[in-house]
This record gives sequence, C-alpha cells and structure tokens, in this order.
Amino acid sequence: ITITALGSLRGGSGTGVAAFIDGGKDNQLTSNVALSAVSGNAVTATSGNDIIINNGLAVGNFRLGGGTNALINSAGSTLVTINTLDLQDGAGSNGTFTNAGNLLLGLSANKYPVDLAGGETYALHSSADAKTDPLHGTSVISQVALDGNIGLTSSSHSVWDVAFGPYASDKVTATGNAAVNGTADVTITWLQDNKPVTLIAAGGSALDNGLKVKDTLALDFRIETAPNAINLAFTSNFGQSFLNTNERALGGSMDSALVEGNSAGLGRLLALLGNLTAGQEPLYKSIMSELDTEMFVAPQLLQFEAARGFGSNLMGCRNEQRADRRTCVWGYAAASKYDRNTKRGDYRFEQNGASRLRMGVEFDLGGEWRAGAAFGYDELGEILFDNDRATADGEAVHGGIALERNFGTRGAGTAKLALIGGLQTVDLTRRQSIFVNDTGSSHYQTSYLGSTAELGYSFGAGLLFARPTIEGSMIRLGQHRFAEQGLSGLGISGLRHHEWVGTVTPRLTLGARLGAGATLSVNGGGVFHNKSAITAPLRLIGANSMADPAMIRSRFDKSAWTGGIDLGVQAADRLSVDLGYRGEFGETVTSHTLHFSAKVKF
Repeated sequence: ITITALGSLRGGSGTGVAAFIDGGKDNQLTSNVALSAVSGNAVTATSGNDIIINNGLAVGNFRLGGGTNALINSAGSTLVTINTLDLQDGAGSNGTFTNAGNLLLGLSANKYPVDLAGGETYALHSSADAKTDPLHGTSVISQVALDGNIGLTSSSHSVWDVAFGPYASDKVTATGNAAVNGTADVTITWLQDNKPVTLIAAGGSALDNGLKVKDTLALDFRIETAPNAINLAFTSNFGQSFLNTNERALGGSMDSALVEGNSAGLGRLLALLGNLTAGQEPLYKSIMSELDTEMFVAPQLLQFEAARGFGSNLMGCRNEQRADRRTCVWGYAAASKYDRNTKRGDYRFEQNGASRLRMGVEFDLGGEWRAGAAFGYDELGEILFDNDRATADGEAVHGGIALERNFGTRGAGTAKLALIGGLQTVDLTRRQSIFVNDTGSSHYQTSYLGSTAELGYSFGAGLLFARPTIEGSMIRLGQHRFAEQGLSGLGISGLRHHEWVGTVTPRLTLGARLGAGATLSVNGGGVFHNKSAITAPLRLIGANSMADPAMIRSRFDKSAWTGGIDLGVQAADRLSVDLGYRGEFGETVTSHTLHFSAKVKF
C-alpha cells in the first residue's frame, strides 16, 4: 500500500493520530505538506513493513510497530520531535530513522537564556486553535526515546538546546546504532562547566562521520564519540580579541571557571555570551563592558599618589635654603583633585572635593642628624568611574618616620630616608545592566608600605636661591579580600594581592626672598615610574573559587611632568606659614593639590 498525502494530515483531539496504518505487508506513507496531530501522535502502525517519508513538515511521535520499518526525513524537509520514535516492536523487528533534512529537537530555546537556577521553566507551546497549529503541545526540551537506529546524513541539519550543567538538554536515546554527519546548530541554555553533553546515546555503536556544529564567538564546538554516545564538547575563549585588556582578562577567568566546573552562579551569563555569533560583536562587547571591574582597582591610583606626596613631605619643617636645628611641630591642610581622561581608551576616572590633613614633628638628634614622624588623614571626596557608572567615597590614613642628615656648608645639603605606610577604605556602588538593572555595593580596603629617599642641595646668591633634588620611592600596594553585595550573583570578589611600584622624581626649585620674611619659589621636574598600571586579582562571585582570577589593571602615566609654586611667610621667630600648589601633568592623568601649612619651632 502506497499513500501519498498532497495536503496536510492533522489528527484531531483526544488520542487520535494523523495517520494510522493497520496491517498490510509493505506500506509506504509519503507526506508532502504537513503531518501532525493534536495528540502529538503523528503516525501509528501495527505489524507491516512500514516506510514513512516526510517531504514537508512532520511534528510529533511515530510508533511503527513490528516489521522492518523506516522513518525518512527527506532533504529540505523538517521533522520536529516530541518524545517518542518507536520504530520497531518485537523479535525480528527493526527500524531506522534517517534524517537528510532539518531535524528540530522540539522547539528552539531563545538565545537569551531563562533563569533556570531561579526556577524559570520552558512552557509547552499552546495555541488558541490547536487543530490548526501543528506545533501545539511541543516543548523546548525534547528528550526522545528512539527504539531502533538513527542516521544523520551529509545533507542533514539538526538543532539542539543544550545545558552544560544540571539541567535537561535535547537528547536522543536510541536502542540501536547511531551515525551522524551534516551540520548542527546549538543553543546553550546553561553553561557552568565544560563537561561534554550527550546528544545521542546509543545501545549499539556510535559513529561520527563528520558532523559539524556551528561555532559561536566564544565557543568552538566539536563532536566527541564514546563507545555508545555522540557527545558535544567545546573549547571556550571568552576573552575575545575585540575586547579591552580588562575584559579579555575577565574572559580568561570565565574560561578557567568552566574548566574548574561547578560555576553555577555564571551559568546564565555564560550561556548568554556563549550564544552570540559572528556579527554580534557589539552586543558581546557591551555585555563585557558592563562586567568590566576596573572601578575596584582605580581608587588605588589615589592611594598611590597620596602615598608619594606623604613620603615626600614627611619632614614638613624643612627650609629650602638651609638646615634649621630647632624642634618643629607642623600641620598641613590641602584640597586635591585627580583626573584620568580617555585618550588611551581607558574609562574616565576622577576624584573631586578631596581633602588632606597632615601633622608631624621634627627634632634634632645631634651632629648633622634630624628625625621626624608624621600622621595623615584623607577624606577621599567624590570618586566617579566612567562618568557615574560607579561612585565611591572613603577615607585613608598615613603614618611614617624619617631620618635626615645635613651636609655641606651650613647644612645646605640633605639626604633623607622615610618609611611610610597607610590604609584606605572605600565604599563603592556601581550600576550594572545585563539581565536586570541592578546595583552592587562593596566596602573594601587597600593598604601600602614603602620607603622614600631624597637627596638635595641648596645654592644661594643674594636674595635668590636654587635647590636641585632627586627623590625616589618604592611602594608596595596591597588589596585586601572583599566580596561585592547585590547584582543577582554577578558581583565581584577581590583576592589578596601586593605589588611594588618604583618612582624617581628629579626636581629643581628656584626661589627668591621678598623681604619681611617672605619667600616665593617655583619648582618643576619629571616623574618616572617603573610601570604604568596597578593590577589586582578579581573574580566573578558565581565562579568556582578555584578558578583563576582576572588580573584587572588601572593605568596611569609612566612618565609625567610635575610643577608647583610656594609662598612662605615668617610670621614670627617661631611661626611660619606656607601656601602652595603642586600638580602632575601626564598624557592621561592630571592631579592638583592646593595646600596650606603652618610650622612652629621651639
């Protein structure tokens, strides 16, 4: 019996089927348009040798009974599965499903993944008029029990929804042999590890004849065979070349999280990124930009700049012209501003309204030696990153001791060594928009230890004087552990880290005595660092704690110019005051400090 259906075969409600073949020795049903049933049972047969050929659209389950049976999805046609391809029944019976066209394992999941960990599920497809919709009753995840063999030919194309993790994926479980070829598309519904996922489990052999799975931007797919399985595996590269340095570092940390596995907190995020394909680079970039976590490292730029200034001025009673033997107590107040522009592709980072307080004491040790100690407090003011994508405030403390030796005529030369340290506390809030608009908050600390050294000599001629100096510092910056709160699990944790930064600053000061105890001086020089970035290890909270962190950097200028002006007034024999300005000017970073100090000697 040969039946050719030129129109649609649509089974009615209840347990009906689109086609029922009862008996017969050799039966063939060819469908050229649409073959489906409201019940989900497309074709049911009994004892004959049955061949079902789909040349159009077929949707549903096939139960072909005994005999030698075949289900053929022709080239250019489409077959959508539900859960059953029962192609053989009883001793001596055998059946084979051959796909030369489009095989859809149920409906395709959206490339924008649902929150499976949050309890979201895929609903069955339903229609107002089930009798006219062949897809009524189908679902996104299709796990098919196939009694028989399966073969995907070189012209076949299959579409799969796959979860790398604890959630269900499209899957065919065959009792017979499996051989695959052709092409395939994959939608990732969850991605928390890189363990291969079985697409087809076989009771017999499993053979890959060249099935090619379309890669995405971040995932290079491959087919791996086991003795009884066709598996999907991949190699990830989330740190794509079109990203910036920090985004590539985050991508590398994501890759490591998948290798370590159990990174459930990243499952939805990595599925979203993993589904993006060529042509979607701008969207990929925008998501990674939202995840860029430089704002946590950037405040260390402020601490580094403040630490250098604190160490440079720890002996706050120094006279630019000659040594003074008296004990001195000094105080210092300043307003500061820091700004990094976007010329080199960095995000804008700025500090406004910061204030600094310092106080210290110096005393004579006898001979040519003096010692000093100082304490400092900073109010960090308003900190903005990438305009106001992240905002922060905080405070910092500094402490240090110094030893100075005078040499030369009337002690005009000085050599100084200071040991300094400090702690900075930052309260940071950032906005992130990936799955929802959310806000993260963090309270964390950074610290430093270091030393500064200075060598200078004052020359005078009448009312004029000059003082060349060279300063050097080695500062060990440190990040303490912390964890960000909020952002629906897409926040950041910081790991403990330390690194050294060295700086050399040659400077020349020129000044003149104005009479009545007043002195006006200007200074200028260069600032040269041994590196141009501060780095710190950060890891997405949802990643396995064994995953490699991303080494996130925040850049500053490796070399810059420095300059300033000071007006000093000897108010009385024991009291002097000073008003001045200091600035550093690099290609991308500028800092300004306006200060007032008072010195009492006794």
